[in-house]
Amino acid sequence: MQNLAREIKKLESDRKSGAFILTDKVLDIYSDFFKNFDGSDCREMCRSLEELSVKVIHSQAAMAPILNISNIILDKTTSFSKSSLSQLKKRMLNYISLMKKERKMTLNKIGIYGKKILKHRTVLMTHSNSSAVWQIIKSAHSKIDRIYVTRSEPLGEGVKFGKKIEQSGISVGVIYDSSAASYLPLCDVVIVGGDALTEEYFVNKVGTLNLALGSNYFKIPFYVASDSLKIISKDVYKFPQQNKPPLFEKIPIDLVSGIITEEGIIKYPLKPSMNGNEKLE
Repeated sequence: MQNLAREIKKLESDRKSGAFILTDKVLDIYSDFFKNFDGSDCREMCRSLEELSVKVIHSQAAMAPILNISNIILDKTTSFSKSSLSQLKKRMLNYISLMKKERKMTLNKIGIYGKKILKHRTVLMTHSNSSAVWQIIKSAHSKIDRIYVTRSEPLGEGVKFGKKIEQSGISVGVIYDSSAASYLPLCDVVIVGGDALTEEYFVNKVGTLNLALGSNYFKIPFYVASDSLKIISKDVYKFPQQNKPPLFEKIPIDLVSGIITEEGIIKYPLKPSMNGNEKLE
């Protein structure tokens, strides 16, 4: 278990990777747990898994998909717990492998739906470093004329993302967060990622709220690219306590034009009745 402790510590210190990458790392941690568990029975495994999941969830408290995936794995392990220990390990390893494959398919679908909202010679703005946004950029490469990327202080994730975009052959401008409003009138659309989406707000890196407010002022469409694993009720999600300077903030969902998911583009992540999503297309 010492190796798992090291991996959780690495996960906790990773403040630059997007939610998709962090979720893959979490799946690897759970996979290692099932591969290397050396206890005597399924009951002991379930107890150890619960202890591990608490540490994993707390390592990235802002990330709703990590909470959701941890709960899914806990529930699935419990449902298989009447199997023998060796069967339980095998079943869970196969299940996690399937989840990882589905994650790749999810990204591809987000790219396809995101491409549909872009017009020819689009000028786009984004913030921070999002795998979902990157997938849209790759899918819609021929439609994009230029991308403005904020530096995303205090960690500067946007600088690295800007270099990645530039290497793909798209014209890019890496701009200071404080100057983003000055560039918004040059843009056709803003697309950002998200770490959690509730029925009232979504959570993303500090600086996103200013972009959302500016986009609404200039009447520029403002989209969030996110898979459905990030959707969570506000009654369940706990916004993390933060050190100074803060890294995350809440953005009212009413400022969002649409949420680009693997199931299509939706207006709200959850209705108050919790009965599902309202589709835009």
